[in-house]
Amino acid sequence: MVEHERFIARRRARFDGIDGKVNIPYGTALTCQDGFLMHKNQRVCAVGSQNGMDCFVQDDDGNGTLSAAPEKAFGETHLFASSFSSAAPGTTAPSATV
Repeated sequence: MVEHERFIARRRARFDGIDGKVNIPYGTALTCQDGFLMHKNQRVCAVGSQNGMDCFVQDDDGNGTLSAAPEKAFGETHLFASSFSSAAPGTTAPSATV
């Protein structure tokens, strides 16, 4: 498995990090050292941690930009859309009759 050196914040990261509180804006570039994401020479979190997976993506293109919308890259569009559905999972919404 190739370990990338740069990661990008795919959303604002606001949580208690390894070296203190974290508040990193969307689109901020971070580096990876020894399996930890680093920002301003402070350890933020481990690459494979839940915070690491929720808030950061690998800088695959090398340009420091997100190549796709985060929702599409991580399949959250379905989860987001389903939260507005009034029908129970596996059923269809009742149709309005006049």
